[in-house]
Amino acid sequence: MKTVLTTTILMLLTSLVSAAPILNVTSSTDSTTVGSTFNVNLSIENATSDDVYGFLLDVNFDDALVDFVGITFGTDIGGVIPSYADHTDNGNAIFVEEFSFGTAGELDGQADSFTLATLTFEAINVGMSLFNLSNVEFSDGNGFEIVFDTIGNDSITINSNEIPVPATGLLMVVGLAAFAVRKRQ
Repeated sequence: MKTVLTTTILMLLTSLVSAAPILNVTSSTDSTTVGSTFNVNLSIENATSDDVYGFLLDVNFDDALVDFVGITFGTDIGGVIPSYADHTDNGNAIFVEEFSFGTAGELDGQADSFTLATLTFEAINVGMSLFNLSNVEFSDGNGFEIVFDTIGNDSITINSNEIPVPATGLLMVVGLAAFAVRKRQ
């Protein structure tokens, strides 16, 4: 009997641990060039026991390397139910918020994993910009906080898009060789 009880308790604890939702920020590419645009997705995974009714957070980045261009919100929080969604550009961070006007239970069919928003950036300088989240607050339909086991970060490497110029010495050697060949003819 003790073995059955111990096994049952361990299985319940394991299922509770694995059910913790994950919040991710992921770039559409690992690297890009100056002048190019790219997307950064905010997504939630494994929200099996929580319906997300609202969130607010800051997406932090290096504003010396990237410029914020725009945002597109996902449809899973509002869906057919009206919602409020907004953002504020604070230079090196974008404040993002969305809240459903629905009541508890109206989003019961919400997917366990979905995209909250997609932010578009332009690469303006060479370097590596980290994208991370801070001041993260999520709530369910009853106003209770949703706690994340993992909050993922991402980065993007921005490379120069200039065509490399050959060294002057190499051009001079090629020119002298061409001149010598022509003189022999």
